[in-house]
Amino acid sequence: MTDQKEIKIIPPTENQDKHIRVEQKQLKVAAYCRVSTRFEQQENSYEAQVKYYSEKIVANPKWSLAGIYADQGKPATSTKQRDSFNHMIADCYDSKIDMILTKSISMYARNTVDFLRIIRELKERQIRIVFEKTLIPWTAPINC
Repeated sequence: MTDQKEIKIIPPTENQDKHIRVEQKQLKVAAYCRVSTRFEQQENSYEAQVKYYSEKIVANPKWSLAGIYADQGKPATSTKQRDSFNHMIADCYDSKIDMILTKSISMYARNTVDFLRIIRELKERQIRIVFEKTLIPWTAPINC
């Protein structure tokens, strides 16, 4: 008489299987746009940012548009008053977004504490943020 144990096979879900290759997955991509002052609107208008990111995301067949989140007339010194930004972060936590596109770090956050906290939380959830414009140009290492 042998005791046989019942084995139940539970197939992995996409969220549990960390071995799914990114190129095999349709990414849910969102963009964050912000204009804090009228001066910024002269060079890069709010509407131009929204249009640019909408077209960019829709044009990529490996991406699906998860939303364009945009705050107009809101400073980046705090996340408290930026309703659209906070809605985007909540959607990230609800697994509605895989990647965020934004123009620069200064568009995203100017408060270092808020910036690092949110970046770390999103990284834990494997959500990427792409800053299209960097503050310091990348240079190749010099071989001596």
